[in-house]
Amino acid sequence: MLFNKNLRNAAKNLMLAPGYLITIVLTLGLTLGALSSIFNLNYLLNFEPLPYPDQSRLVISNWRHTDDGKLKFANAQNYPGLREMAKSADLFEQYTFIKYGEEILQNDPSKSKLKAAYTGPEFMQLLAAEYELGRGFQESEKIDSHNPVAVISYDFWQGHYAGNRDVIGKTLEIQDTKFSIIGVTSKHFVEPQLMSIDNKTQAWMPWDFVPETEKDYHDWGLFFIDIFMVAKLKTDQPSKQADLLLSNAINEKFHAENTGVAYFESRQIEVSLKKFETVILGDTQSQTLLMLAGMVILLLIAAVNVTNLVLARAANNHRKFCIKAALGANKWHIFSAVLAEISIVMTTAAVFSIMVAAIANNLLANFAQDHIPRVAELQLNLVTVAFSFSVAWLLALAFATITTQQVKYKALAGAIQTSGKGSGLQISKLLRTTLMTTQVTLSALLVTCNAYVLSKALDNIQKPLGFDSEQVAYVALELGGVNLETREQWMSLVQDLKTSIANHPSVAAVSIGSNAPMARTKNMEWTIAVTTEQGGGDRISPGVALIDEQYVPLIGLPIQQGRNVTAEDVANRNKVAIINRTMAKQIDPSGDVLNRPVYLPRQKDPYIIVGIVEDIQVPEQENSPRFYIPSISAASFMVKYKPNVTISPVEFNQLAEKVHSQIYLYDTYNMDEIHGQKLSLDKVFAWISASLGILSISLAAIGLYGMFSYSVTLRKFELGVRMAIGAAPNHIISLLLKDALVPLLLGSAISLVSLIGIYHYLSTSSLFLVELDITSILISLLIIVAISILSAIYASNPLIRNRVIYSLRGDN
Repeated sequence: MLFNKNLRNAAKNLMLAPGYLITIVLTLGLTLGALSSIFNLNYLLNFEPLPYPDQSRLVISNWRHTDDGKLKFANAQNYPGLREMAKSADLFEQYTFIKYGEEILQNDPSKSKLKAAYTGPEFMQLLAAEYELGRGFQESEKIDSHNPVAVISYDFWQGHYAGNRDVIGKTLEIQDTKFSIIGVTSKHFVEPQLMSIDNKTQAWMPWDFVPETEKDYHDWGLFFIDIFMVAKLKTDQPSKQADLLLSNAINEKFHAENTGVAYFESRQIEVSLKKFETVILGDTQSQTLLMLAGMVILLLIAAVNVTNLVLARAANNHRKFCIKAALGANKWHIFSAVLAEISIVMTTAAVFSIMVAAIANNLLANFAQDHIPRVAELQLNLVTVAFSFSVAWLLALAFATITTQQVKYKALAGAIQTSGKGSGLQISKLLRTTLMTTQVTLSALLVTCNAYVLSKALDNIQKPLGFDSEQVAYVALELGGVNLETREQWMSLVQDLKTSIANHPSVAAVSIGSNAPMARTKNMEWTIAVTTEQGGGDRISPGVALIDEQYVPLIGLPIQQGRNVTAEDVANRNKVAIINRTMAKQIDPSGDVLNRPVYLPRQKDPYIIVGIVEDIQVPEQENSPRFYIPSISAASFMVKYKPNVTISPVEFNQLAEKVHSQIYLYDTYNMDEIHGQKLSLDKVFAWISASLGILSISLAAIGLYGMFSYSVTLRKFELGVRMAIGAAPNHIISLLLKDALVPLLLGSAISLVSLIGIYHYLSTSSLFLVELDITSILISLLIIVAISILSAIYASNPLIRNRVIYSLRGDN
């Protein structure tokens, strides 16, 4: 009854103090809302099960390649290897294969690209997929049935077919095969992101139609990063035992099939069956936990600020407490009244935080789908709502307890007898020092961490690529429908295509190039195994590009040593090559490798190194060896546009059709756009860290100002006397800063020790690579000191600006 009565009174009192209510609701509502959203995300990633039955038994294969114990490839498999693993079918309750890729939709007038996956009926069965229309693959579409059907995604159905319910029976023409659409996945179907976070399959076709060559089918020396086995382990089958059995079988068969191949003599393949959860989440959990830690610190900073406001509110209500004590109220009555008021405030803040969390979830779902796994599944749940209200009420309890402890109950009744003259609720020096120390510590920690993340993100964003990406595009044309009898005819056709593109008024230059300097994938498009000696020597796996003499100058790739390839080298396919500096150092640490031979597998005559170019600094990718060979072998080009113009896909198809009616555009992308995409995560981190940094600095400024403002109020008469006898404004400010010196130094020391501890933990963890950034630490401490000085000046300004008599009389 008492608490209910206090609630009604508190509601009336808060109506008279809207500024107090709004300030706390906004401060804690925003910070608690952001914390709740990140908590929601962490709960989804760490505790919410995947939307598939028996998720703990769902696995996907991974081959880890090592040579002499050194890692060569983290994930690369081959077709005969998948079939070899299938011979151990007794390990699995169900299994199938899957290949991810992109295909041209030939019966689409614009020849649009389609994100495709080739698999068996077991895949959708493992996921318990549901369908908006039609059905999924059945036994009639199992491997070796050769039934050309397709299942499309809900999003593709909506985008390409405008949600037309007559889509069942329509065809997708891919690789000259017409696939009849038999089903559309449900709107709520969640595709497991097994290939990459941003890979969203638009159509699934049977495994029989994988566009593999005869060589792909049989060759144990070819590896691909887009093919896998997916399976459900038997209930009693330990995954480690399955890994060992499969590794032994694959290594035995691999070495038997590659007997006499020196490059593979020391190769060992470690097969692991990784759980879906492990592959999908990767190291995202550790990153989101760090985000959660940052949000907790931000909330604590806000809580310190609110503590100041609550204490100031208690100081203003001191006379009311005196009256209650005089009428017989005990300490519990005072606590109940304070708790009732702050509970209403915090409950309102919690409701507001739920709204903020919902908005934040929506932003994450819309803008972070290509960076954070499962984020599309993010939605508010009861756990998150309970978390928000629990944190709010715990803070309310803490605020009420701290406030009540500052009330000297025995002095309340006596204070009313003196009409409160010369008395009031005074916050203890220990509490003020503790609050300011906490404020400085948390602010310095958060500002330093955000400054570090921001500086690293900006370093990546501003890091030069090492080549000219402006107005440069990669263009690949499909020649599948063209029948040519001789290599000369092929070269002539490619040259005609090059000329057709070069004659377009928007084009400044064109070169032939099988690979773009910066691919859309995380890895280079095409790598090859080479050695420095025939049948032996150092083994290197560079990215390969077949180029003409215009490739290097078109992309502005600096030549460090030697020369570029010539037109004669290209026409005659001379055995010369250009390599990058990383590959040069792998061959010889001195980098002086001009005129050295490099051998390709199964070739007797080596390529002679005639030039060394600078490395290309691709975001998300370590410096890799690169190998440039003069050759006209593919209808793919690097195109340099004139300023402020480009060529559309439709125009490219028109240019190709002029050369041959069966040629069409397969792919095109601008280097600047790809660069922007690769930097998108850095840009997200830059914005988040900058926003958190600014918010933490703002909260610190508000909190420190509140502290100094209270100090001015507390020492108003003393400071007035000092001013009356001639103290200058600078002296008054120095007195306030002197009071703050201990908490400033103590907070700085605690934050420094904490940062060193965090650095030590992260530097010894295999999940993180960090550096001790002294600059970020110094900047954050300087910011805190500057905020303190400005807060002291601003808080003392009313005292200094007014006449001394007001301070001596206690007037405002």
